[in-house]
Amino acid sequence: HLGYRLATLASPIPGHAAGTRLRGHEFHYASILEHNDAPLAQVVDASGAAVPETGSSRTFDGGGRATGSFFHLIAEAT
Repeated sequence: HLGYRLATLASPIPGHAAGTRLRGHEFHYASILEHNDAPLAQVVDASGAAVPETGSSRTFDGGGRATGSFFHLIAEAT
């Protein structure tokens, strides 16, 4: 779980709309045991292969939203 990533947001995050392409980095030793939320992004590695860790997005009753990811944003993709 180490390397550069290209993520296309399925859900917005602060400062970036859904559909925005972001370059970043993934580094972690944790494992996902259960994933019931909507994916936050479509993520590929530096060779273009799909990465299963897509992050997650959840909307709560009342309109609150939470997101999470192993993706560390570097910059918008050009």
